[in-house]
Amino acid sequence: MFLLLLIFGVGGAMVVREYNNLVGFRHEARELEQEIVRVRERNKTLESAVFKTADTETLSRAAEAAGMILERSPVYIKVGGQSGGEEAGLGGGRGR
Repeated sequence: MFLLLLIFGVGGAMVVREYNNLVGFRHEARELEQEIVRVRERNKTLESAVFKTADTETLSRAAEAAGMILERSPVYIKVGGQSGGEEAGLGGGRGR
């Protein structure tokens, strides 16, 4: 009889422990799902800010405000055997 009570007691304790673990895991999963939603919302906000900043109109205004001008026919110099288009001497002059 004592052995039977011991088996049921230990078994019951194990069931309660496993149930508590299950409840804890479900709670943690719910918190993680909420965190995922928050991160996705933040990601959308950041993407929007990046796309707004990288907008060609915004970049053009920023370049103009910084005194930059658009070079329609850029001249590139050759360094170390690699070039990126039309080449010029190290002076960068256009008189070629």
